[in-house]
Amino acid sequence: MISTEYIFLILVYAPIYVNGICNSQIGPLRTTECSLVNNFNTKQWHSCLTNIYIQQQSQGRHRCGDETVRYCNYPCMHEVYYLEANLVIDPCTCNDSSVLPASALPTECLSPDGSDCDWYKNCLERKYSCQGTPTEHMATYAKTFCELHTQHNELFSDRAQRWIDDARKCLQMALVPFVRPFNNGNCQKIRERAFDSYKPCYIRPYPEVASICHMTRRDWLRIFWTLKTAFIASAPIAYSSLQNVVDTFNECSMDTEANDFGHIFKEFKLTIDLIDTPWDNLNKDQSDQIAVRIAHQIARIALAPPQRWGWYAYGIPLTSMQHSPTGYKQMAIELLVADLPGIVNETLVPPVNITNVEFNEIIMRIENAVIKGNLLIQIDNGTYYVSQMTYCLDAKCYATTENYSAPPYAPKN
Repeated sequence: MISTEYIFLILVYAPIYVNGICNSQIGPLRTTECSLVNNFNTKQWHSCLTNIYIQQQSQGRHRCGDETVRYCNYPCMHEVYYLEANLVIDPCTCNDSSVLPASALPTECLSPDGSDCDWYKNCLERKYSCQGTPTEHMATYAKTFCELHTQHNELFSDRAQRWIDDARKCLQMALVPFVRPFNNGNCQKIRERAFDSYKPCYIRPYPEVASICHMTRRDWLRIFWTLKTAFIASAPIAYSSLQNVVDTFNECSMDTEANDFGHIFKEFKLTIDLIDTPWDNLNKDQSDQIAVRIAHQIARIALAPPQRWGWYAYGIPLTSMQHSPTGYKQMAIELLVADLPGIVNETLVPPVNITNVEFNEIIMRIENAVIKGNLLIQIDNGTYYVSQMTYCLDAKCYATTENYSAPPYAPKN
């Protein structure tokens, strides 16, 4: 929740007019100069950028003079660190003898407006080779999120469309400084910057017309499951970006009903006995990765392939370590199951005497598998037993109902 005091500060914050020596009408964008700017202790790199980019990058704090100015120089410390005054630090420092390597990137990479979904591949990935790393998965997520606006816009309300557009631009702006010739970052730093940008970009993207906190359940279901379908074949580590948007929505959403679209979407809390695991104490990333793998195994057992049905899960923090009656440590996960064609159906509304027979059959298979003790999940990082399942009554699964319990786990001889 944003305090009214903070909102007031945003509204009255005076824009800083960024002066520069690059041509105000023609740039060019490839111009990078070393010069001194007020409020900083020494010289720093300045990039000739578009007024549109500077306003988007700074979230309205800076711009190039009046609206007739198209280009101006922008200080590195503003762009990379969002600082208005301080010591100049790497990679921004320079002196009169500093020489930058020539950039091989196309001009359109240097001052984007955030709407080009191919920027990640054509620009960021062209400078940094992050294939096979978690950063590659992050870039896949960013491109997929961006394409919500370009390929799936008709699914969402006007408010959701505006939020997606603003948020995708915000996410891209956070990474643009890495393509500067003076910025020799690496894959890990790119991923860290991306993750740092998720929450503020979701909650308060410039120009703050809409927020993830104001998404209706209908829009949220469509946003989430459209993103999720892009990760069907991905390794669990790819889900860390997706989980971030789930966590943010759950933290601030004002639409708390979990199963108001119960004919096409269900949420469950599963208690998992840790039969064999290499970890003594699971952190959040580990529990989320295990949860996703368990969800996909349950999909297989329920005969509901993820290409047709939506399956996702993540770890639920426990206030203290729990143990099963037979002494096994336990974890809790929230399992999400969806009828994907139903989610994107144009007539998606809360159910009124709607029966989804096929979806209900899948849910019954899960219930029966729990009761019979058939959900013994073996994956490459351990063995896990679903010992209990309850329906979630709210989005955070604080309240539950309909408890289904499995027989205590007993190793087979």
